[in-house]
Amino acid sequence: MINTMPYSIDDQDSVTVSLLSEERQYTARKFLKGFPNKKWSLGGCICWRKKSTILIVLNALPVVSGRPSSTHNAENTESVCAQSTRPSTQIASEAHISHSSVHNIIKKDLQIGLNVTF
Repeated sequence: MINTMPYSIDDQDSVTVSLLSEERQYTARKFLKGFPNKKWSLGGCICWRKKSTILIVLNALPVVSGRPSSTHNAENTESVCAQSTRPSTQIASEAHISHSSVHNIIKKDLQIGLNVTF
């Protein structure tokens, strides 16, 4: 089990440790040797580096709303409209969208009834 640090890291230490982790690839042992007066434990340094690495990765990711983007857009509607006489499964595989999205575009936008079996 990983021990937590007996002494907390303040904001100034947090910035220093983050920079050294990213730029100079400091390991937990290098932190202990580099900051002997801080009295950090090895397990605490390992734990903190893991947490800081996760935060760095999460901050680099783009913010997304949570719902996936819809394939029901003007470009796909035009593509499906141009091929509306072909089977919907073939349209879906060529347009790289799901069969149900093709079905919804044909049914709602083009207002054509389909006899589709799944």
